Amino acid sequence: MRKTVVIYKSKYGKTKQYAEWIAAELNAPLFDHTEIKPHQFATTI
Repeated sequence: MRKTVVIYKSKYGKTKQYAEWIAAELNAPLFDHTEIKPHQFATTI
């Protein structure tokens, strides 16, 4: 199970663009920081 997500905060859009590129390369979901809550990513070891 892969445990990678990309979370970004962007004021003018450039960070979002880089986050999109990173998420695409990692095949990971992309989230704006306002769309998520910490409990959505609870970890278990």
